[in-house]
Amino acid sequence: HGMWERRSPLSPLQVKELIKQTGNKTKVLVQPCTRRIFSNDEYRQVGATVTEDLSAASFIIGVKSPPKEILLPEKSYMFFSHTIKAQPYSMPLLDNILDKRIALFDYECITREGRDDTPRLVAFGAYAGRAGMIDGLQGLGLRLLAEGYSTPFLHVPNTYMHASLGEAREALRKVGQMIHEKGFPESITPVVVTFTGTGNVAKGAREVFEALPHQYITPEELPNLSNLIKQGVKPRNVLYGVVCTAKDMVRHTSHPEQAFDKADYYRHPTNYASVFHETVIPHTTLFVNGIYWDNRFPRLITKEQIKELRATGNNKLKAVADISCDIGGSCEFLHRPTSIENPYYSYNPETGEEETKVTGSGVLMLGVDNLPSELPRDASQHFGDGLLPLLPPLLEWQGSSSVEDMQSLSPEMYRACIAAHGSLMPKWQYIQRLREQHETANVQPVPVSAATAVATKATSAAASAGFGAAPAASITVEL
Repeated sequence: HGMWERRSPLSPLQVKELIKQTGNKTKVLVQPCTRRIFSNDEYRQVGATVTEDLSAASFIIGVKSPPKEILLPEKSYMFFSHTIKAQPYSMPLLDNILDKRIALFDYECITREGRDDTPRLVAFGAYAGRAGMIDGLQGLGLRLLAEGYSTPFLHVPNTYMHASLGEAREALRKVGQMIHEKGFPESITPVVVTFTGTGNVAKGAREVFEALPHQYITPEELPNLSNLIKQGVKPRNVLYGVVCTAKDMVRHTSHPEQAFDKADYYRHPTNYASVFHETVIPHTTLFVNGIYWDNRFPRLITKEQIKELRATGNNKLKAVADISCDIGGSCEFLHRPTSIENPYYSYNPETGEEETKVTGSGVLMLGVDNLPSELPRDASQHFGDGLLPLLPPLLEWQGSSSVEDMQSLSPEMYRACIAAHGSLMPKWQYIQRLREQHETANVQPVPVSAATAVATKATSAAASAGFGAAPAASITVEL
């Protein structure tokens, strides 16, 4: 799962708490790993058994999906499976799960009370936002330096260089002092950071932004912002933040003058076109993208639109931190994922090509698809805080003999169960139809980034799927 994957679904202290909450009736097995952020000894010290052999486990939890070859038949697994959109690259894994009659639970599908309209309970999104924003600021510093501007952003280290989020915040505090004292060169003022998205990713990114001197303004205030700064009405020594929602991004193609109707947009997205490239991007220095997008919706900005904008002489957009990392998606010129050790490339709007040097003349692009791995200790603790309350009831569950009798699971875990007893669960049977559509359209597989895992063993035989071969942080729970 790659050299950066060091996360675990449960920290040692959370394993200790799990054992305590289940009255010492739970046996926890942890796969040994020297890369994981928590050491083997830390798990041993709280009563776990470190072993490669998970055959005694009936419930296995991990972070990322495993190689299908290592899945144990008729076990219960829980991890991020990347299957609910019928992602082509995950279909061989799903086939293997069905063939082996594995019960698969997916963190992405665990919601409050098991409802479709409530928030997810177990997620890394906020840490993706935090890491992406920190790295985006550092990338902006590089981009501006290449254009001849020395700024405080150069003193924002990459996220992985910090041992904790607390250390990262301290570094940001110092950068904030520099911004307050020195401001920015007049020719690049104002520095405007535009955020899209309203979920945990966007909230995490904005949390980092708010650690620096800042003011929020509305999209409507953007055109006059420079004049207000020149007049002394607005300060020079702050970052300006703009939070855009759907109403700021699109207009109805037939009735552009009518008030925005969010419900209508989500029902009929093809009736809308993007105006984001006209109203917001021309004034944006750093675009931080945290929006959910699929191809039913208009793109926020296309290759042609950024090319046309640059042709007018507008070079305001210096960098894009696409935390959503939808390749060719809402920001069309994010054409590949980047990595933690090599997080940036430059996109040249004039040629439509990538420039290998971030000091090139294009827009700096950040598209790291495993950002939470940069803060593995904090991210794991946060993730486990959400997961831990769900485990004791799951471990007390008596299992099932068919799909029909799995409703004895809690609502949260019933919704999260994608497959069991060799079949897709009723809610997720659409995956097969989507898959057939993808195959008909000849959709090409997309590489998936790797991560870590953890295994858990319960007396039940209904859960979800696995972890990676390499740095698996496995925890097995047995009643």
